[in-house]
Amino acid sequence: MKYPNASRPVVLLQPHHGLRCFLQSLIQETDGLHLAAHAADSLTARQTLAGIDNPIIVADPWLPPCSVFDLCKNLGPHQLILYSSGEMADVTLSWAARYRSGVVTGADPVDEVRAALHASLSGIPYYSSSLRNRHTLSGVGSTPFESKVLTILAEMPANRLAILLLSAQGYRVKEIADLLDVTAKSVDSQLYRVRKSLGVHDRVELTMLCLREGLIRIPGLEERMQSLCIDCARPQTSSIGQALLCEFIESEVLCDEKTPTNACA
Repeated sequence: MKYPNASRPVVLLQPHHGLRCFLQSLIQETDGLHLAAHAADSLTARQTLAGIDNPIIVADPWLPPCSVFDLCKNLGPHQLILYSSGEMADVTLSWAARYRSGVVTGADPVDEVRAALHASLSGIPYYSSSLRNRHTLSGVGSTPFESKVLTILAEMPANRLAILLLSAQGYRVKEIADLLDVTAKSVDSQLYRVRKSLGVHDRVELTMLCLREGLIRIPGLEERMQSLCIDCARPQTSSIGQALLCEFIESEVLCDEKTPTNACA
């Protein structure tokens, strides 16, 4: 497909298939922009971004497994738009202020997304109407966070945040080093600093902290709790109770299949 010479490439980084389709349609109908590529995880995104010059990036802030911030630390202020299906946490807004990125949430009208896309062409970070009066947008380091943990996370270097998220999701030190192209010794050192600053002792505590602060998600959990389709976010015909019952029956069947015939009664 050919695009006008003046058209800016957009890279869409969104793990949810339904949201990806929704945002893709908005990008394609915006004059001056064209969708150059998309990715559902930050590891694929790293490779995708390497081949595209001067892109505008529309991204889930906590794009699994290691967020979008480490990918975009060298971008200009008008090149990143954060879009989240849920409400933005204070720590996310602090990172948005640090990168001077636009911010829109799923609770905002569709026109807010369009406005953010148009603003990116003018080099202006756009904050949706629901966020303009939020105190965390006034600047990095000037906001008193309610939680000491959020303050630490908001001030954490992007590479250390990436290592934190990868570790919390079960990646081993050697795997993290290979993915981020650093040494295993460097990963160990950063993890030590993470655990010391956050007051956690092992990977289990780190994972629970990240889940509690909304930095990582259990795939499909939010959709299941809302009785939504995991792929398209449309309402399912079955109730939450029915869905849980089906999962229980399936787990019982799997357990029965795995039980040895000579097991004790």
